[in-house]
Order: sequence, then C-alpha cells, then structure tokens
Amino acid sequence: MKARLEVLETIPFSDAVWSLAYTTGYELRRKGITVPTVDIIIAAAAKIYNCSLLHHDKYFRAIAKHLHISAVDYIDN
Repeated sequence: MKARLEVLETIPFSDAVWSLAYTTGYELRRKGITVPTVDIIIAAAAKIYNCSLLHHDKYFRAIAKHLHISAVDYIDN
C-alpha cells in the first residue's frame, strides 16, 4: 500500500486537493463510511477544479453527496 501512495504523491495536484482528500477521508470514516483512497482523491480534485464526476461506482455517490459535487452514474441514466 505504501508504494501506491508514494506514486499518488507524485501527481501534480495542488495542496488544496490533498488537504480536501485528507479531511474528506477522515470525515467519511468518522461517519462509518469507508471508501477507497483513490476515489477520495479523484473526487477532491473534481471539487477543487470545479468538475463533475461521470462514473459507475457506488463509492462516488457517497463522496459526491458529502462534498456537494455533481456526480452522474452513466449506466443509471
């Protein structure tokens, strides 16, 4: 797991993305919601860079609701 996180740290996201990802993961875990770290980072980037998420992933629904971002499941529509 550590090697994967080291690779993620090389992605040129702003500090705001990493900070939001950290706090989002913490807050979701406090609520009893466990989601993959990569999904949290992707959603945090979408929030910071003002993007919508086009997905087919149950975790993005929970994250998008928490972050108040637009997330569209392309198979449900």
